[in-house]
Amino acid sequence: MSKAQIEIQFNWIFVLVIGAILLAFLVTFSFRQQSSADQQVNVQIARQFDTIFTTTLQQPDTVKDYQTPLTDLSFVCNYLESRHSFLINGISARETRYDLFVAPQEFSTRRLYTWAVEWEVPFPIDRFMYITTPQREVIFYQDTPEPSVPLRTLLDAFPSNFTQRVVRDNFANVPTVQSNRDHYTFVFIDGMALPPARTIFQTPADRTTILLVQPNSQRIFESGRVLFLTVQQYENFRNDLLPVAEIEQVSQSYLGKASFFAALFSESRERYTCVMDKALDRLEAVSLVLHASLLEAEPLVSSSCRALLIGTDREGFYGMKYLLEQVNQTVQRGMSPATIRELSTLTSRIDQLNNRVALETNCPLLY
Repeated sequence: MSKAQIEIQFNWIFVLVIGAILLAFLVTFSFRQQSSADQQVNVQIARQFDTIFTTTLQQPDTVKDYQTPLTDLSFVCNYLESRHSFLINGISARETRYDLFVAPQEFSTRRLYTWAVEWEVPFPIDRFMYITTPQREVIFYQDTPEPSVPLRTLLDAFPSNFTQRVVRDNFANVPTVQSNRDHYTFVFIDGMALPPARTIFQTPADRTTILLVQPNSQRIFESGRVLFLTVQQYENFRNDLLPVAEIEQVSQSYLGKASFFAALFSESRERYTCVMDKALDRLEAVSLVLHASLLEAEPLVSSSCRALLIGTDREGFYGMKYLLEQVNQTVQRGMSPATIRELSTLTSRIDQLNNRVALETNCPLLY
C-alpha cells in the first residue's frame, strides 16, 4: 500500500472520529437543553402550585377551582420514616412535613379543587387542606325519603362544586364502570339500612373506597370513627360477620370537622392516619405554647382568675393548666380511638372552662 493511500485512510478515520465526537456532543447538548427546559417548566409549575396552596390556606372555608397544565402530582406521607413531600412530574417540589395536605397519593390533572378548613379542638391548631379533582367522585347513600340529621349536616357542609351524588334506595343513579371516574368514595352513616353490596358497588374495586361513618352523636363532626372497607368487608359488616379485631384494623377515629373531612378525602386508612399523626404533633406544640403562656401570666392575674387558669388545691377542680398537661400526655400515646375519645373529653372541658374565664372580670382568655 502506497504512502498516499495510507494518508487517505488515516484522513477518513480522523474525519469519522471527529464526526462521532461532534455528533455525541450535539446529542448531549440537545438532551441537556431539553432537560434544562423541562426543569424550567417544572419550576414554573411548582411556583404556580405553591401560590395555589398558599392562597387556599389563607382563605379557609373557601373552595378554589384552578386550571393547570396537564401535570403528574404525587403526595408522599410516611410518618414513621419521616418522608413527606409534594412531587411534580416525579420531581420533589415541596417538603410537606408540617403541612396538613389531604390528597390522593398520585394523579394527573388539568383541573384542581382545593379547600381549607380550620382544625379547632377547641382552640385553633392548624388548617387542613383538601386537594381533589373533578374526576374523583364522592357518593353519599340516603336510605330514607328525607336525609337524617347527620347526613343533612354532612351534605350542607360538603362543597357544592366538588363532584358528588346522592344515591337513594331505588339505586337509579348508581355509578358504574361507564362513569369513568379516576376514583369513587362511597359514604354511609352507621344506623342506616345498608344495601346489599351487589346493588350499589358497580365500580372497579381498585378505584373504590367505602367509608362507614360512626359518629358518637347526632353532631356528626364532633367526634367518632370511620371504617375503611373493601366490598367484602362491607358485606360482612352488613351481615354482622366482620370480626371485632378486623373492625379495629380497618377503622380510625376523627375529632372535629376538619379531621372528619381528612378521613373522607384521604381515600385510605393509611394516608388518613399519617396526616392525623402530623396533626396531633401540631396539637401538642400549640398546647405546650398555651401552657407556657399560662405559667408566664400567673403572677399577673387576680386570684379568682388564677384559680380558673392555673387551678386550686381544692380536690376535683382543675384549671386550664392541668387540662393542657393532660392533652400533652394523651397526644403522646399516638393515634388511636382511645386517644381521640380522651382528647374529645379534655377539649370539651377546656372549652367550658374558657367560657367561664370569659365571664370573669379582667381575666384574659386563653384563646
